[in-house]
Amino acid sequence: MNRILTYFFKQLMFLSIFYSHLPLDAATFHSILIGDTDDHELKKVIKKDLSHMQNHIAEVFQALDAVEHFNQSIYVGKRTNATILDDLKTLNVGMEDIIFLYFSGHGFNTKKSRIENWPFLYFNHGDCGINAFDIVEILTQHQPRLIICFVDCCNNILKPKEMPILMSRGSKIERLPLVNPLNIRRLFQETKGIILISAAAPGYYSEGTDEKGSCFTNSYIKFFKEKMASHEAFNWEDILSETQNKLWKRQRPYYELMLNESK
Repeated sequence: MNRILTYFFKQLMFLSIFYSHLPLDAATFHSILIGDTDDHELKKVIKKDLSHMQNHIAEVFQALDAVEHFNQSIYVGKRTNATILDDLKTLNVGMEDIIFLYFSGHGFNTKKSRIENWPFLYFNHGDCGINAFDIVEILTQHQPRLIICFVDCCNNILKPKEMPILMSRGSKIERLPLVNPLNIRRLFQETKGIILISAAAPGYYSEGTDEKGSCFTNSYIKFFKEKMASHEAFNWEDILSETQNKLWKRQRPYYELMLNESK
């Protein structure tokens, strides 16, 4: 685990415990969906991804009983630019809140940064790249209960002359019944920590089609729904490892779990 990320995770755990005795406002589920729908090559894929993930998040929120508020921000078209970082810095986040950030679009990596695994997210508006890790770092500073950062983009290595400006920190899926919402509540409202999810490891591409959207996003939702519709207990490792194994030969999906899950 990256040492900087480990530090922020420890800070999150410490403050969560330290403030646990204080009176808390009602928890909020913050949904942040980002998709470069103006991109000529990927716009159809991205629109499918955003639709699928929006439905997925709505189903999750409906299953929660201790998270009263829902705050959704959708960044598409010209809103998909570097000013997203400023918006993330000023989020009004409580200690018991959940942040679920999802990105669909182009991504890349550099020879220098590939050891960190996480891609740079590419934004057509401004022709710039934002390190996914910088976004996680900003969200971590809010000290919420749970952060989920899910990026579905390529992670291929670009040569220096191909790189954009690198910004610094400054198809319908069938709905399945919620047979056991207790599992969903345990995953989201009873879990503390950070979840980082990337569709591809450094050097690999994220695949998808105009008709169905991205393969990784669809596989994640498929496995999640299958477990949602069963009575068996499951955790984040179960869901993400199955998704990873499904696409391992083609994309090498990558994830990190830094969690304190309820028993």
